Amino acid sequence: MITLADRMEIHELINLYGHVVDERQWERVAELFTDDALFDASEAGGMVVTGWRAVADHWADPATRHPLAHHATNIVIGACDGESVTVTFKGLGVGYRGRVGTLVYHAVAVPGPGGWRLARLSAHLRQPPPDAGS
Repeated sequence: MITLADRMEIHELINLYGHVVDERQWERVAELFTDDALFDASEAGGMVVTGWRAVADHWADPATRHPLAHHATNIVIGACDGESVTVTFKGLGVGYRGRVGTLVYHAVAVPGPGGWRLARLSAHLRQPPPDAGS
């Protein structure tokens, strides 16, 4: 069972994610992820990388395109197994041409000496169903 304080810290962690990326604060990526975290953005056209350092390096690469703004919404803290919790949230991203896209993120957060961190984060692109518009 996690406490209300834990829930608040996890919400802050998810909110911080968008600020770190949007402000290009790559030196702060360790505040988001564990040393061995798995970040999977393959479904959204990105890469799969392991460890906060690899995430920071990947995000800092000039070839990596980031939306202009990340907005985390609908944060739901799910199952707790005593050592970790699942977190699902939606992400809205504003692109360079003003287009908006949406993702669903699935995460596993774990507590540690520096507070809660993401041990896993995967991004799933939201797309209309194949029969949309018919």
